[in-house]
Amino acid sequence: IAMAEIQIFDKKLRRLHRDRASKIIGKHDFIIKEATQRLIERIGEEINHKFDAALDIGSRSKYLSELKKKYNSALFVSSDISAKMLRTIAHGKSICLDEEYLPFRPESFDLVTSVLDLHWINDLPGCLIQIKTILKNRGLFLGSMLGGQTLFELRSALIEVEINKTGGISPRISPLIDIKDAGALMQRAGFKLPVVDSDRVVYLYPNVLSLINDLRGIGGTNALLQRSATALSKQTLSLLEAKYRELFADDSGLLPATFDIVTMTGWKS
Repeated sequence: IAMAEIQIFDKKLRRLHRDRASKIIGKHDFIIKEATQRLIERIGEEINHKFDAALDIGSRSKYLSELKKKYNSALFVSSDISAKMLRTIAHGKSICLDEEYLPFRPESFDLVTSVLDLHWINDLPGCLIQIKTILKNRGLFLGSMLGGQTLFELRSALIEVEINKTGGISPRISPLIDIKDAGALMQRAGFKLPVVDSDRVVYLYPNVLSLINDLRGIGGTNALLQRSATALSKQTLSLLEAKYRELFADDSGLLPATFDIVTMTGWKS
């Protein structure tokens, strides 16, 4: 399989972020838990029979292990780019892998899931094609990613701060997908009956630093290859806090942070 022509993300840094997050993820993973629960509900709607083998790609949650018990699955495999993350969360079999190179034979799984991970993939079209390949006939793929309106408050405030301070913008937040593009990618990969929709979840934070700490706690901070070489300074963080409050604070002084959960469902034949 050819390497993706466009490299957006630094895989070594992604792994490092996941390694660090593995120590604390249980204190910060509520958005993953929320997306996982929604995925489990979708699976309950889509599947009315036992599956023999399931794979979860980008595992950062123990919650999907509920599926093994619910469907009496003979095999449930957790996978992630970080071995440390897998040691923290995996139940049963696990494999450390690069999501862009899935090391499984064709038609290995009845079900493939992925929770808030695929928006980190350089070659998302290629990854979806591989997922379809490793599914058995009548197998189901069900995955979620963060969509285009995610953290628009943080992005808007950060853009204004950096423009006012430096006259330019540093790439600090990953590009995100919208529903139309996700649907087109599912069709391009050859999934049958593809369905894509989105849910919006808003969390309230006392300050910007607490939001950033949650993003770090799930391994979700900047891993762009073209990222700024310098971290946010204390001065920039202070300006960011002020601008965020000016633009978005509610009547109680709390800061909203929006997460768009884009969910994709598709069958193999």
